[in-house]
Amino acid sequence: MAGRLAATAQRFTAASQDDSFLWPLAEASTANFTIAEVEVTPRTIPQPANRDLNSLLALIAGSLFADVDAKASFWQRARGTQPAAQFAAQPLPQTTHIAEPPDTAPMLDAFRLAYTNLHEIWSLVLPPNSLLGLKKLSMLQPESFRMPDNLWARIVYDFILAYRLRTINRGHLLGALTPLYLAWVASHLTLISTGTPPEKHVQDLAAAFETDKPYLVSRWRWPDRFNP
Repeated sequence: MAGRLAATAQRFTAASQDDSFLWPLAEASTANFTIAEVEVTPRTIPQPANRDLNSLLALIAGSLFADVDAKASFWQRARGTQPAAQFAAQPLPQTTHIAEPPDTAPMLDAFRLAYTNLHEIWSLVLPPNSLLGLKKLSMLQPESFRMPDNLWARIVYDFILAYRLRTINRGHLLGALTPLYLAWVASHLTLISTGTPPEKHVQDLAAAFETDKPYLVSRWRWPDRFNP
C-alpha cells in the first residue's frame, strides 16, 4: 500500500496538484486494501497556516470532488456496506470538563444572508425540492434548526455534479457551498446539544449518503434526463 500511495503522490506532484490531499483513503479502497478503525488518545493536531473557512472548505471539497470524478467507474458499482475492522482501544482519559454550548447564531446569520444573495447561484446547482428545503430552513428559529440528513446528502451530491459539469465557475461553486456547510454545522451542533451522541449523528448521515447514492449515479449518467 505504501508503494502504491507513493507512486500516486508522485503523479499528483508531477501534475502540480499538491492540493489534492484527500485521495489516500479512496486509493486504498480502489486497490482493495483492508480498512480498519483505530481509536487513538487525544492529541494535538497541527493547525493549517490558512484558517480562512472559505479557502479551507474550497480546498477540501475541491479535492474530494476531483477524486470522485477521477474514480467514477469504481464508486458507481454497487457494493454492500461492511463494518470496518476495529483494533482494541486504549482506555481514554475521563474528563469532567463541560464545554459551553457553541454559538450557532453567526453560522445561521451567514446562511440566511446567503439564502437571499446566493439563491440565484444555488438555483443553477440544486433542484426545486432542495431549494424548497432550504427555504423552510431559512425561516426556522435557532433552537429548532435541523437540516435533514437526506437534504445535506442531496446538496453535496448536486454540488459534485455541478463541479463535474462545470455548471458555473468552480471557484464560485465551492464558495457557494460554504454557507450551506455552516447551516449543516449549526444543525449538527444544535442536535448534539440535546443529548444525541455526535458519533450517532455521523453514522446516520453516512447512512443517508448511502441511501441516496442511486440519485447521484442516475444524475451522473443522465444529467439532462434525471432532475427531480
